[in-house]
Amino acid sequence: MNEETKSSILFYFFIFWTFCFLNGFFNPYLSKNLFFFSIMEIVFWILLPIFTVTYFIFYLKVFSFSDLGFHSKLFKKESYYFVIIFSLIFSFFVQKFYFITHSILSKFFTTNYFHNFEFQSTIPNNFETGILLTIYYSFTAGIVEEIYYRGILAQLFQIDNKFNINYILISSILFSVNHWEGGIINIIDTFLYGLLFSIFYNKIKNIWPLIIAHIITAIIAFYPNA
Repeated sequence: MNEETKSSILFYFFIFWTFCFLNGFFNPYLSKNLFFFSIMEIVFWILLPIFTVTYFIFYLKVFSFSDLGFHSKLFKKESYYFVIIFSLIFSFFVQKFYFITHSILSKFFTTNYFHNFEFQSTIPNNFETGILLTIYYSFTAGIVEEIYYRGILAQLFQIDNKFNINYILISSILFSVNHWEGGIINIIDTFLYGLLFSIFYNKIKNIWPLIIAHIITAIIAFYPNA
């Protein structure tokens, strides 16, 4: 991969990352206007990711879906059945890890510094609408964030099976910083979560367990508010 391609990937990653970082500033206001809030959601969580992936995979052809981790190989086995079973087991431990660390951090930080906004606050009490929004938030976060923070960043670092500390730390830090609106508790929790995921991806190169675990964890986090 040449430097021009790396710069191009970094540019589109930076656009997405910047939007995520600014989320905490403008979402408290945008969420009061359903039209503008929906437009921003569609542009940055659906259209931009689709364009980015399409541009690099189908137009520039610098990497493939398989390179991002969308394949059936896991622990030297070639089976989507095994991938699905492992992903569900992995998801169980991931969501336990996330909520246990969140509980511990909540006891340590009696004040959740920097807390500014939570997507849960936008989920209405109406059951049907609440479920639909929960599914939307969970799937967009699980798919899009894993593609950007794990898959696309890995292309920039051109990781192999060796322990790439730069990739792991940078991926985890950028991921956690973009969750600052949830407060210091969420920043630390998502950093630990990001460490777990980036280490796993660095070694396994399969993104399915991460996406599935991310979606399930998000659904559990959002659902009580639906």
